[in-house]
Amino acid sequence: MGLAAYLFFTPSGCGFLAYLNFDQLVKRVYVPFKGKCSCITYVGKLECGWPIDTILSLLIQLWYASDTGTQTRAASAMGTWTPPWSGWTACCPAPGARLRDLPTFIRTMNADDTKLSINIKQCELDAPAADGILLNTFDALERRAVEAVGACLPNTFTVGPLGAPDLPYLPGLISSLWRDDDRCAAWLDGHAEEGDASVVYVNFGSITMDEFAWGLAAAGCPFLWVVRPDMVRCGGSVLPDGFEAAVAGRGLMVGWCDQEAVLAHRATVGLLSHCGWNSTLESVRAGVPMLCWPFFAEQVINCRYVCDEWGVGMEMPCDCMRRGGPRWRRRSGS
Repeated sequence: MGLAAYLFFTPSGCGFLAYLNFDQLVKRVYVPFKGKCSCITYVGKLECGWPIDTILSLLIQLWYASDTGTQTRAASAMGTWTPPWSGWTACCPAPGARLRDLPTFIRTMNADDTKLSINIKQCELDAPAADGILLNTFDALERRAVEAVGACLPNTFTVGPLGAPDLPYLPGLISSLWRDDDRCAAWLDGHAEEGDASVVYVNFGSITMDEFAWGLAAAGCPFLWVVRPDMVRCGGSVLPDGFEAAVAGRGLMVGWCDQEAVLAHRATVGLLSHCGWNSTLESVRAGVPMLCWPFFAEQVINCRYVCDEWGVGMEMPCDCMRRGGPRWRRRSGS
């Protein structure tokens, strides 16, 4: 029919940029993380022209694989090791980006991993074959990332931020699977009347729900926490016993809410988030700082940009437990 075919990628520009580097990580044998070849095999690879830094990296991986406590040591190394991005392509995901900052689909020991293969195919075959790429972001926020993507895929355009506050409100386009809780606006209004913005907005579920619950209780600040209906196990509550009594009067737990309205409310002072791209965009657009604990996919590279590139958030440590609450409250100034 002669129609142009554009691909719309929902991740952030920096996330898509990281995915564009997956094939390079595989070709340079940084992924998969561990192998079973001997040192003699890698000497042969050196003779075949493989770069020495790749060989050394793989030998280090072998040492990790042969030692006890492999997972802990390998995770520690991944947290600090930075690939030599210089000289790769124009598509460096971020200056000084570490392996831990890249989407989690690279964290595999299988070169044929399905999620890794799908992402490489999308970037190596599907994206170049399209007439253009559409990204849900905007130039003022991710100009450098968008320009880097454009250097690899020339017909790249930004179409965001989708849902900008100056666009007309169209209720018929709402696509939420859950119904908003109408109590949120009135509850936020009540806290706004008490003075400066003070409410922390929390919108994620986690296997560490108990720790987050008691962390919020210990923080002493008012909070609005969305605990989705699908986070409830077997008809029971995911919240620990005694939690609701401990936060009575300053905590509101709801199943779902209008996130954009909450972030735009004058009572909201911060967002505690896994750094999903839609939540990140809405938080940046509303001018609400973020406390980040990324979990999977491109949430980790989003966190890197939120904290280090844009300076609008702070990352929580991976081992953050309730006993660390007072220290983090002091660091955040709350």
